[in-house]
Order: sequence, then structure tokens, then C-alpha cells
Amino acid sequence: MDALEEMARECFGYGRWEAPYWFIGLEEGMSGTLEDRVKAWQKLGKEGLSDCKKFHHEIKVDKYHIDFPPLAPTWRVLMLILLTYLGRGSSEKELKSYQSDQLGMANGETALLELFGLPAKTIEEGLKQKGQHFSKNLVDDIHHRRLLKIHERIREHAPQLVVMYGTTSKEEFGSLAGRKMERWDTIRRGPTLMTLIPHPTSPPGVTNERWVQHAKALREWEKQA
Repeated sequence: MDALEEMARECFGYGRWEAPYWFIGLEEGMSGTLEDRVKAWQKLGKEGLSDCKKFHHEIKVDKYHIDFPPLAPTWRVLMLILLTYLGRGSSEKELKSYQSDQLGMANGETALLELFGLPAKTIEEGLKQKGQHFSKNLVDDIHHRRLLKIHERIREHAPQLVVMYGTTSKEEFGSLAGRKMERWDTIRRGPTLMTLIPHPTSPPGVTNERWVQHAKALREWEKQA
């Protein structure tokens, strides 16, 4: 198995499996070079996860972890949902501080996970990249085994909240939830609250107010547990 295939199979994202709050997307957006990312993952990956801040330092993309960083568009929405759900402040300043110092950290409260281990700027580029490097059967095998591992980790660690994002992957997310999922759906599976939202950067017309409304609804679900 070469390094690229190993990363596609075993690189699950950032944070720690024991974290109470999980986010699961299709695949990470691309920053840095693929070569640098492979090297960083080989150096930092522990049980499939890396520290987000250290990883981005290794790939020479430090801008998201400086004082008062620009907010990464996807992370901004995920943090807004989480901090609202937890009843914490979610001003721009507070989001930037959380992104810089807490999101996806090895000792933190979040896990940022992906269904596929290689990054891509768009879904279309991701499909093209998979076709260039792997056969369809191999891609299907990688997806299947990763879903099984994520499912096993959910059972093992019982996170309090799992936010799945990107309705193009709703079949895969449905397999994790144990039932068909549509966008904005929320279910409880044992101790874990699971919800499916649109991808933060793709749906036109989803306002901050709509994200906040959904986060508050998740908080109400939690109160009913």
C-alpha cells in the first residue's frame, strides 16, 4: 500500500475520538500541497487523527491559527452551531478564538472527521482525484471500511453530538444513523444525538439565523433526553 492510499484509508481528520462533539463531512477542503499533507499526516496522525493546529503548521498554512485569524467558511458554521448548542458566546471574536485555539485539537472537545481521507477543493475535484489514483472498486472498499470504522468509534466512544454535513452523502450518513436522513433531520441513537445539515458552503439562502435556530433545536432535543 502506498502512502496516498494509506492516507485515503486511515486519515480521518482532526481532534480525538474521545471528544464529545463530532462533525463529519465528505472530505476536507484542500489547502497546502497534497505531498505536504501526506508527510504531515505520517508525522502527526495518531489512531487516524491529528492535531488541527499542528497539522496546518506542518503544511505551512498557519493563517487559521494565528491571533484573530480569518474564519474558514466551513469551520465558521460548525463552530456557530456548536457554541450556540452549548449556550456559549458565538460572536466573531469568540469564533476566531475557538478556531485558533480549540477546534480539532488533540486535547480538545471536538473531532473533525471525513468520509474520505484525501482533501479536495470541490466534490468534482474529489471525484477526479479518486479516478486518477484509484480504481472504482478500491474507492468503494475505502469508503465501506471507513464507514465501518466511524460506526465502531461512535459505539465505542458514544459522543454527545454528531453533526453530519453535506446532503450529497446522505446515504452514507444514514448508514451511520441507522435510518434514512434528510437535511435538518435529527435523531437520538442511544446516548448520541445525530443531525444532518446542508454543507455550510453550498446552500444558497441559509442564514446565520437558520444555523442558530437549528443549534437551539438541538439544545432542546438534549433537554428531552
